[in-house]
Amino acid sequence: MISFESSVEIARPVPDVFAYVADPAAHEPRWHTDVVRVRTEPEGPVALGSVLHATFRVLGRAAAGDADVVGFEPDRVIRYAFRAPTFGLRPTLTYAFAPAPTGTRFTRRVDGEPFGLMRLVGPLMRPALARRNASFTKHLQRRLEASR
Repeated sequence: MISFESSVEIARPVPDVFAYVADPAAHEPRWHTDVVRVRTEPEGPVALGSVLHATFRVLGRAAAGDADVVGFEPDRVIRYAFRAPTFGLRPTLTYAFAPAPTGTRFTRRVDGEPFGLMRLVGPLMRPALARRNASFTKHLQRRLEASR
């Protein structure tokens, strides 16, 4: 198992941050720079049981993946479990939202079961993957704080 997480404090209230992140078709490609597009079923903000159809571009390679929303607590947690391997991992993403002194503490956690070549190189790739994850949370912070 490969796991990493990144947290940022965003100067916006929890309901604002949650609403933005919970509508991935409208917002995810704006802050998650590996995502090209997302379509949700049903359309609109996600809920327990929603399905995401995402297109990614990482290191010049394109891929698509479907994820089920398997955890959903309004203003607290969204959890996506990808149905098929994506770039050598079977990832589960957890987005957590908590009150913080200046607004919201947002945490993006990735837990992935490596397969194929990633089983061998995964431990070596973990620091780079963790840095990339941190860049996504910083992008989210900058985007939301700039739109105040």
